[in-house]
Amino acid sequence: MRRFSQPLSLLLLILTAGCASPDATALPGPIPPPPPGSAQIILYRQIGYYEPSDVLRVALSLQPAGTLPRGDVLYRNVAPGSYTITFSPTRPDPNQFKTVTLGPGQVAYVKIVALPARACARPGTAGCDINGYSAMIVAPPAAQQELQGLALIAG
Repeated sequence: MRRFSQPLSLLLLILTAGCASPDATALPGPIPPPPPGSAQIILYRQIGYYEPSDVLRVALSLQPAGTLPRGDVLYRNVAPGSYTITFSPTRPDPNQFKTVTLGPGQVAYVKIVALPARACARPGTAGCDINGYSAMIVAPPAAQQELQGLALIAG
């Protein structure tokens, strides 16, 4: 029996090491505040094991901001102003994209959630065969609690 335990242990070690994403690090604590004169937009998706696992391409006012897998956090320091948060792929849904207006030192927390599944009347029709998502502006205390346990993928 011992003859099989060492190779099995090595295999398990290799498999678990392969599960860690090289780009993601566990959120070590609070995200640093925006630099003086800047604002900050924090985007996140909770783990949601029953939610779709699409990796979303996120944009701030049509400028690419990064990709956001399920269970990760992405933040961007931005100049004060108005920003419309969009993402793809997603099926169209009313009011799914949000606009935030930030002044210097302000922080907006935006959670992207999956929309409920929708039955297709005619499979293969446009917008019917893809998952849908919506952005939610979250109050800072609630968002900071929801960020616990998520992985920081970019700053």
